[in-house]
Amino acid sequence: MDRKIEFLALHRIKNWVGWEIPKGGLKQGETHRDAVIRELKEECNVDESAIGLIMPTNSNIRINYKKEQWEKAGYRGAFYKNFLVRLDEPYDLTIEKNDESEHDDIKWIPEYEVAKYFEPKLQRAIKSAKRVL
Repeated sequence: MDRKIEFLALHRIKNWVGWEIPKGGLKQGETHRDAVIRELKEECNVDESAIGLIMPTNSNIRINYKKEQWEKAGYRGAFYKNFLVRLDEPYDLTIEKNDESEHDDIKWIPEYEVAKYFEPKLQRAIKSAKRVL
């Protein structure tokens, strides 16, 4: 049986505009698994009970900020460790919109449309991560 593969995408509006996957940092003392669960709840309103699998991948992304960005943020870049997450049931995705919102839209992107929505660095990470499916 072929499974339908889709990727969760958020349309970012804070600091830059474009599509991205859910992401976030580790809080002190937090495990990667705990961070994935927290970020999915914060950014996509996904309850932990819907998560069937959290699997680390060998795909990582390093971002070096431009000087204006790191002076504002207080750090020079970011390193993202990518995880594949399977939701065990169809899920109604919602995001909270307010003046502090990072995102204004959320959707499932079919595998064949990845290039249309994501920048090349993220496309490569998705392609690499997908090998474990």
